Amino acid sequence: MENKGCSGGDQSVQRRRDASSSSVPQHGISFQGIDTADGTQPLPQQQSVIPATAQGKRNADEITDPKLAKKRQIDKASKEKKKAMQEQIKSDRDELQTENLRLKLEYNPLMRSLEILKDQNEQLRLGKQEKDELMKSYMETLKAENEQLKIQIREKETQLSVAKEERFNALLAKEKSESENNLLRIQLENAQLQIRQLRQSTEPAQLQNQYGNSMQIPFAVGVGEPSWNGVH
Repeated sequence: MENKGCSGGDQSVQRRRDASSSSVPQHGISFQGIDTADGTQPLPQQQSVIPATAQGKRNADEITDPKLAKKRQIDKASKEKKKAMQEQIKSDRDELQTENLRLKLEYNPLMRSLEILKDQNEQLRLGKQEKDELMKSYMETLKAENEQLKIQIREKETQLSVAKEERFNALLAKEKSESENNLLRIQLENAQLQIRQLRQSTEPAQLQNQYGNSMQIPFAVGVGEPSWNGVH
């Protein structure tokens, strides 16, 4: 492509030189001595005029100044690259907007669900707090009742201990009293036995001294034994 451009550039220069030597309008270039399509030479009076447009001028400048042509090629490539980047950015922006819309559509229900969950969590927290307070009050009540029961148990234990001690003392006193009674009864029985023995030992001698050898022994009436009146 560059070789063709250079060849065309040489021809253009030659044409411009030829045109400068001929009489042409101010805004046109006259070409002479150019082969036509059928290979014949044009007539001397024929002239081909190209309007001096801005594009034509730029092309001519590029032909005469290769650095300018390269700069313009770089600028063109930069513009195309910039345009491509802008298009890519626009495409990415459109894609992001679409994705953002999709996320919003998904985000809104999630936010509503989150709000519902927050409300439920708050209700649960309040319920738990109320439950904890009730439990605390219940535990305090149980603690107070337990302390009261402990006091009552201690009182009952004290009363029972006192009752046991009193019963033990009573049983001990009863046993002591029974023992003393038994001892007194034994002593009484011994005394009675001694009295009977003394009576038995002394009555025959007294009767014999009173009545002699007679067998008439009087007995006291009313003691339960018959009285002897001298009759057997």
